[in-house]
Amino acid sequence: MPGGTASVIGITDISSDLETIHCIIVSIEGLVLFDGVYKGEVVINRGIQPFDSKEFAKGLMNDIRMVFFRPVGELTDTGILSNGSHVCRYRHDTMTIVDVIIDPNHDWEIRQYRDGNLNRSVKAYLNEKAIDGVQKAFPGRIEISVKEEPGYGLTLRLIRAEPLN
Repeated sequence: MPGGTASVIGITDISSDLETIHCIIVSIEGLVLFDGVYKGEVVINRGIQPFDSKEFAKGLMNDIRMVFFRPVGELTDTGILSNGSHVCRYRHDTMTIVDVIIDPNHDWEIRQYRDGNLNRSVKAYLNEKAIDGVQKAFPGRIEISVKEEPGYGLTLRLIRAEPLN
């Protein structure tokens, strides 16, 4: 937020099969600050300043897509980093590369580069692992960092997640 930080509650309904997002941001007092939908394009159902701009809505939906949807583009390379992390590299166009990294402890990270420079990243930290080390739960905390102007950071803490069938 301009000049500081803010705490809000977000409710997000995602369908990776349909590539749809419905996102609602609520103040801690219960006021709906933003209600938006992505179905190929962004539609704002409700927005209170500074959450009412199309640019905000597009940026929010792009952040959600980066976290929860498969990277856009072609898988061009895979490998193992020196710390034992597995990485998959996707190239969207001549300017955009996305690396998806899974650490040995099963936390994960997504790094997006534009023109060779890191412009946004996502780090996800798991709460719980199954006995065999496979991810058992949704990440308990996700940190998003955007370097391109105006630049911002988000820390998301999971309250509850439910797969909907």
